[in-house]
Amino acid sequence: VAKHRFDLVILDILLPDGSGLDLLIDLPLETQVIVFSAAELDQNLGDRVQAMMTKTKASEIDVARLVRSMLVSSLDSARPASSAKE
Repeated sequence: VAKHRFDLVILDILLPDGSGLDLLIDLPLETQVIVFSAAELDQNLGDRVQAMMTKTKASEIDVARLVRSMLVSSLDSARPASSAKE
């Protein structure tokens, strides 16, 4: 995963073959991360995680809204400032 560019990653903590947190350290620092898991979430994941949601407490619509909000925010911050007209 470190060799690829992702706009956003939704990461589950409980994976059949290990912990999603192991993947977190391999993601590029600029990758936005949402932890979405049925596991109890540790609020101290540092600045690598932008949002956390518990599967039993969040609907699909909640997740979609968060993803949209984060992607729009990311696009807005990536746009160059428009030049002032004289």
